Amino acid sequence: MAKLTKRNIDAIRPPESGYRIEWDDELKGFGVKVTGNGTKTFICFYRNKRKQQRRVALGRYGIITAIEARKEALSLLGRVTHGEDPVAEQKYARGEPTLFSVNINSRSASIISPGSFR
Repeated sequence: MAKLTKRNIDAIRPPESGYRIEWDDELKGFGVKVTGNGTKTFICFYRNKRKQQRRVALGRYGIITAIEARKEALSLLGRVTHGEDPVAEQKYARGEPTLFSVNINSRSASIISPGSFR
């Protein structure tokens, strides 16, 4: 697909079932996800430093415009370029446990005892 504009997004027809993603030709990783019921959501895909794929929903079409979503995606991709991982930061802010913290917490009772650190 070409650059995601209001005209192009309005012309996208929903799939029979499931969803499909239409990608923007100008900004790599920026697209619009179209579901079977016609919902259109702007998304941004990226890979973090560990090469893990991440997908961020930027907002629903109609609530935000294509121009606003493109600016948000550009900002997010800029942060990724500087080594940040916005999805991991969101999970940390919500207090979701990471594999590292779960492993440490499950082993801490048997390994760490008072006075072991000096």
